[in-house]
Amino acid sequence: MLKKFLFFVLVCCSGLLWGQVTIGGESTYLLTTKFHIERGFSACKGEGGIEYIYAGNVLIFNEQYYNSGNERTITTEFTKHSKVTYLKFESVSTTKAAIGCKSTEGYESYVTLNNSECSITEGSIYAQNPRNIIYNIKVEPKVTLNPPSLSNSTISSDEYLTITLPDNIDSKYYNWEYSVGGIDNFEPFPSEFNNKATLKLKGSDFLSDSEYGKTVYIRVNMGACNLSNPNTSNTISLEAKKSSPSLIGFETQNTSKDGQLFSDWTNLIDNKISGLKAGGYKVRFRDKNGCIAKDPNNPNIEKVTTFEILEPESPVTIEDIQLTPPSGYGLKNGTISLNVVGGRFDLAKIKYSQDSYKPNLRLVLYDISGVTKIVPFDQYAYEDTDGLYKVTFKNLPAGKYRLLTVVMANPLYEVSLGEEDRCVAIQEFELTQPDPLVSKLEVQKEISCNGANLFATNIDTNNNQIPDQAEDGTIKVSVTGGVGEYTYQWQMLSGDTFVDVVGETKNILSKGTKGTYKVKVLDANKNASEATYTFGFPNELKAILSANQISCFDNQSGMVEVVATGGTGELSYLWNTSDTTPKVTGLSGGKYFVMVSDQNQCRIKGSVEVVEPNRLEINDISIVNPTCFGESNGEIQTQIKGGVAPYSIVWSNGKTTENISGLTAGKYTITVTDSSGCISTKEYTLLDPKKLVVDLGPDVTLCVGDSKEFNIKLEDPNTKYLWKNGDGTTIGTSSNITLNQAGVYTLYVEDSKGCSGVDSVEIKRSNEVLDPLFMITTHAYKEASVVLVNTSITKPESVEWIIPNDANIQVINKTEDYLELKFAKIGSYQIGLKGFQGECSKTYYKSVVVEENTSGVNLSPNKLAIIKDFQILPNPNSGEFKVKVVLDVEKQIKIRIIDMVSNEAFPASILPKSSQFEVPFSIDLPIGVYLVVLEVGDQFMVKRMIIQ
Repeated sequence: MLKKFLFFVLVCCSGLLWGQVTIGGESTYLLTTKFHIERGFSACKGEGGIEYIYAGNVLIFNEQYYNSGNERTITTEFTKHSKVTYLKFESVSTTKAAIGCKSTEGYESYVTLNNSECSITEGSIYAQNPRNIIYNIKVEPKVTLNPPSLSNSTISSDEYLTITLPDNIDSKYYNWEYSVGGIDNFEPFPSEFNNKATLKLKGSDFLSDSEYGKTVYIRVNMGACNLSNPNTSNTISLEAKKSSPSLIGFETQNTSKDGQLFSDWTNLIDNKISGLKAGGYKVRFRDKNGCIAKDPNNPNIEKVTTFEILEPESPVTIEDIQLTPPSGYGLKNGTISLNVVGGRFDLAKIKYSQDSYKPNLRLVLYDISGVTKIVPFDQYAYEDTDGLYKVTFKNLPAGKYRLLTVVMANPLYEVSLGEEDRCVAIQEFELTQPDPLVSKLEVQKEISCNGANLFATNIDTNNNQIPDQAEDGTIKVSVTGGVGEYTYQWQMLSGDTFVDVVGETKNILSKGTKGTYKVKVLDANKNASEATYTFGFPNELKAILSANQISCFDNQSGMVEVVATGGTGELSYLWNTSDTTPKVTGLSGGKYFVMVSDQNQCRIKGSVEVVEPNRLEINDISIVNPTCFGESNGEIQTQIKGGVAPYSIVWSNGKTTENISGLTAGKYTITVTDSSGCISTKEYTLLDPKKLVVDLGPDVTLCVGDSKEFNIKLEDPNTKYLWKNGDGTTIGTSSNITLNQAGVYTLYVEDSKGCSGVDSVEIKRSNEVLDPLFMITTHAYKEASVVLVNTSITKPESVEWIIPNDANIQVINKTEDYLELKFAKIGSYQIGLKGFQGECSKTYYKSVVVEENTSGVNLSPNKLAIIKDFQILPNPNSGEFKVKVVLDVEKQIKIRIIDMVSNEAFPASILPKSSQFEVPFSIDLPIGVYLVVLEVGDQFMVKRMIIQ
């Protein structure tokens, strides 16, 4: 008997067939890292080895001092939203010192993946001690399908199959395949359903009629990554069935509507009938035996139940939809706000207590598959005012949603999918979200220099005791995703805490030193992202210097060498010898300095000494020259020291001792060789003293009445002199002697050192008479001409003026008769006149005293000759004569007459200015020779006149 509690049934606003098979699963990229240590042990108690491995910024391995030679395998998973492009291996190296072990700096090594989706990257990393890290890194997509439950394991022609995977890998790897009746015939689903993270289709979309009733096998083939075979997901299976009719009813029933006939009796399996429109209905009942239900109040009357199906006064519509996405990636603070209009019943026709009234609208928010409830029907905020149902769904993550709005006959009912007494409206939404806020660090410049090294310039701009070259690391953060503009704050790890770096609020950190840095990035919605990087110093630039020891002093066989390690890039060298190579040869002993620089101008200095023995020295003790010219009594005494004794000595004259004697003048070379083969030489020169020369000059011929004086005084005041004549008789013992007799005379001399000399001279007599004389015609003034006149009474065959070799004497004119000189400096000058007669000769000397000009005479006359003609007519004469003078210009003239024997000068005749003169003279003069001197200003001319 049907319990009578259902009075109203609703007509749905629209038909809805839901996906009946819903399956989930997982999709990621799988990163598999295999590695081992090449040597597999450490020299220091097992310490040293791999400590950490990072996949990008994610720590995937943490095991202190892993140094096993056995291969290890670790796996991690990531998505396309946070791809891993590199692995970082952090290892610690230890070295064994003379006593104990010493840990050195760790090594950070980066391995860039060949491809972040599908690749194998392998190789080795140098980690000193332990040695190389051998690695094999594999990246491939991975998909796992969840097996269907027992109640969710069939698919019909009209039912949806929905398999939803996270959108974590590239769509090209979602290659959905199926096989019917076995697992040997997989083929892709139709292209419109393939290469998507979610597979959604009906059985009729891919199955033929003959394939229903068989098992369908489904998998994902990731063959686009051809690294393994087969590269597929696990396989799930479903049973394919044809759809059954939707009409079900009571065991036995007839119905009527609006006076129409009841339908035929129909054997039904349930007490429901569907597909009815709004209106009034009657129903009769019978059981399987054909017994008819009777009215309980009148058994003679068949029981007929009447009911009415109502429908809402207006259709359900969704209006004023407002979508507010989540403020950041992965957040659950999105909202969907909307208004539901219509879908309400006439409350007067609904038979239930007004006190228990709830709106007959129920909303349920599902995921896009329509299976998983995101917000149940009674867990959303709403406001029911004047027929407007305002609904807000809060705290939603990004995604695609399906909203089910249910019009309920009895608002006390809960919403349950599959109930056929519901009218529903369906609306789909999508809440987007910002892309993930991702911070990626790019190292633009590593630190230039190790803090322990020198620099080209030790500038410390920020006065933090760290030179600029040791804190010039530069990192740039590149940010993607998020919302709006970004703000930055760089921090540095201090102890266990990151501390803000003052002033570093841009996307580039430009003064990084050794340590770990973190950048905190905020977008406009205060979503945060962080990234860290650890700066390390370059390896310290170190230098080891060496030098050889040369065997001989200053033999240029020295060698210095520097072996430099560390630093950055190619190293350069500069020695104080200006050499630029690591090794320098051909050096003498001494200290040498080198500066080693790397490409960043980090520097290290060092010095090394080339050791050499003491100089092999030959010192002079005594050097004695020969006493007299040509003698063999010279001597050289030396002292040998330095080098390495004993010594071998060889002189150029064959002697082999330090001292040699009995030497003549000349060059002597000593060669000394020490026991190391080092050689030293020295040359000595012995000089003869100045030869004691006695020079009596050429042989002498004396004229009548002449004698010859010899004065041979030598420098040595103790010199002894001995004069002898031709028969050996001593005629004098002083340095001077006067001789007037013909003969051969010899002078013997001996100085205080016993050196001697000798010379002879022959003196002859001649009957010739020779008496050269000259006179000075005027006073001698500085810078004025003076004339010397040959006044020899008996004219020699020839004469020669003897003039000192003095730059202050200028010869103006010179003949045998007179000599015109000019003196540039006052003083006394010895002038001579040498006469020659036959074989004899004789010289007459006179001093010319030059005075300052105090008379006003013009000392700078015109250089052109003024006297054009000067004659004595007649000549010889008896005292009656004329002097004829022609001048170039008008001048006053003075004429003087001088007796050449007595040198008496007669009074001068002075004539006034004129250019032509003819002066008569009538004087009583003794017979003899006279000089007539013409003076015109500072010019002179002399003529000889004979009085008969």
